[in-house]
Amino acid sequence: MFVTNAKGIELNQKHWTPESGLNTYTLYFPALDKNTKTIDFLEESWKIYDINLSENKKTSLIPEEIKGNWLKTNGSNEWLISLLNDVVIYKNKVWKKIAIQRKRGKYELILHDNNQQEKITIKKKTRL
Repeated sequence: MFVTNAKGIELNQKHWTPESGLNTYTLYFPALDKNTKTIDFLEESWKIYDINLSENKKTSLIPEEIKGNWLKTNGSNEWLISLLNDVVIYKNKVWKKIAIQRKRGKYELILHDNNQQEKITIKKKTRL
């Protein structure tokens, strides 16, 4: 099966990945049989095997127990951080590169963005 059209990239032309490391384009193929579960995408110099075409339930990077909006506990109730499915909003910035570890009842989040890094420790308050 061959690509029939492309958006965001020229077919049959050499393409270089930009310095950002991110390529965004859409390839169009003829319709597949509705029972097809996986496909392989083969190019001359690279191959991608077992592309899953079935519906995946997206899992969250952030554990359910700490997901949501966090406020300061000094009585001001001022917004501090938002922990969403796959991003963290902190210091007026959306962080997409997130490392998270659970240690002794606390969560350590390390947020990366280019040359900037933030380390946050979160401990869920137990209710009385």
